[in-house]
Amino acid sequence: MVVVICSVIFVSFLLFSTTVRNILLDDYREVMQNNDRQSLQILSFDITKAIAKSLMLIDSASHNPDIMQLNEQEKVNILSQVLNEDNSFELLSIINADGTQVANALPTKLTANEIFQEYQELKNQNEMAIGPIRYSNSTKNIVLPCIHKIEYNGEVQGVIVANINLSYLREKIMNYNDGNKVSLYLLDQSGMAISHPDGLSEGLYNYKTLRKTRFQRDHGGYIIYDENGNPKIEDKPFIAPTSFVDIIRLVVEHNGKGDTEYSDDHGKKFFCVYQLVDLPFINDNWSLLLVHADNDMTSLIDKLFVKALVAGFIMLIFASFTIIYYSEKVTKPIFQIVEMANRVRAGDLSGQLNIQDENEIGLLADNINHMIQGLRLTRQKTKETENQIKAIAYHDTLTGLPNRMHFLIYLRNTLDKAIHGRFYASLLFIDVDKFKSVNDNYGHAVGDGLLIEFSKRIVEIAGRKEIACRFGGDEFLLFLVGYDYEDTKSVCDRLVKTMREPFIISGNKFFLSTSIGAALFPKDADGIEALMEKADAALYVSKRNGRDQYNFFEEGMETVPIDERD
Repeated sequence: MVVVICSVIFVSFLLFSTTVRNILLDDYREVMQNNDRQSLQILSFDITKAIAKSLMLIDSASHNPDIMQLNEQEKVNILSQVLNEDNSFELLSIINADGTQVANALPTKLTANEIFQEYQELKNQNEMAIGPIRYSNSTKNIVLPCIHKIEYNGEVQGVIVANINLSYLREKIMNYNDGNKVSLYLLDQSGMAISHPDGLSEGLYNYKTLRKTRFQRDHGGYIIYDENGNPKIEDKPFIAPTSFVDIIRLVVEHNGKGDTEYSDDHGKKFFCVYQLVDLPFINDNWSLLLVHADNDMTSLIDKLFVKALVAGFIMLIFASFTIIYYSEKVTKPIFQIVEMANRVRAGDLSGQLNIQDENEIGLLADNINHMIQGLRLTRQKTKETENQIKAIAYHDTLTGLPNRMHFLIYLRNTLDKAIHGRFYASLLFIDVDKFKSVNDNYGHAVGDGLLIEFSKRIVEIAGRKEIACRFGGDEFLLFLVGYDYEDTKSVCDRLVKTMREPFIISGNKFFLSTSIGAALFPKDADGIEALMEKADAALYVSKRNGRDQYNFFEEGMETVPIDERD
């Protein structure tokens, strides 16, 4: 009987374990495949971000409206600023439309004519283009050639040419490869592998043509050079599984993302995930391909299953009763405490332990509950204090508008980001007419009420609270981003008209008006202080001419530094 019972228990355990193994195997395979997809998405974003930085710097330099009229040293200075932002360039030059090199920020063995001929193939209808990756003769690294036109009034004046070092991409992708288990490929649109598991240190593999390019080396492993001192390049065929090559071509031509499977010549199965790498400014895109051996994805589960089967059978009989007891009396409360500790460590203070045991575990649970309550109160007080400090530091306590300091910080940050020729705005100085007489005759409480209602009408017309501020006393500032002369004039009309409407304060009706001075950016000034001074000068004209009006700054208006105003 004992033998029969043990046999039944063993068979039942074996069937149960096999079922669990199959379920876990499917789940694990799906998890691994999802991890592969997420890894490619993250890596694709990182690569796009890295290449975009280089291309954006070239694009920014090429749009300097006066770059071709500068002297050689000034051109070199512009290119040097690009190098200070990104050190991945191995070649950075400016070439005239006739092929003459006029500026070079990095030493190169190529003459101006050779540089122009090397990049002539990229000079097409696009503003920016990249070429197929190639080896750099001077550094032996693989580089991405890039050309950007310099145009003026629709005419090409020259080009900026560059070689971007891609060695860091190879090193980044190399970290993803794990022998024959996981392989990661980065491909350009022609099928050339920027990085792949084989030949990471040397060799360019084209999986469309099945040709590889690398430096020629002698028997000692040294690179062979031609009579001009350039490394000799050899082009040879290489062999890859047909099914894999077909997938490579599918990935490059599909130009998107997805997954598929294939088997090599030995019948070994692989799972592939591919992801588009979107490059800015250009029509070309790269692709990422992650290959995972299917049997390697499941080998860990199989190993764990065998070990668990052996250990489970040994412990099945001896541990049954003790597990039930300790699970209820000891393990469960401890797990609850550990889970609660993890939640507190993660910042979650919403939980509460419900352990009523009259022993050390119960005492520990009570102490943890008291600690959580204390932390919750401390967090609430800290948050309230931070909000109060922030409100006091950045806002006017009467009107709730941004105060002078915070508004000037916002104004400076906005103007610092402005791109010359592509950004315009206007600044309004707004004054409450005859406010002093109301304040003196009716008291500060009524005066404060008028300022609050006045600020509300400004915000209602402006549409956004953060672009206005109480500059001081009865003066306000309003900064309108993207507003030209006509747009600003419309806002001024509405402000003057709205402020003529009566103000009801403490049961009394007051009829006020407003005077406004406006200055345009960058037409009138391109700096904060100058813009404020000219808006203030226009405000002075509005006051002098009878108030209840607005004026735009014009040449000849007297400007006074803001810090020296009465």
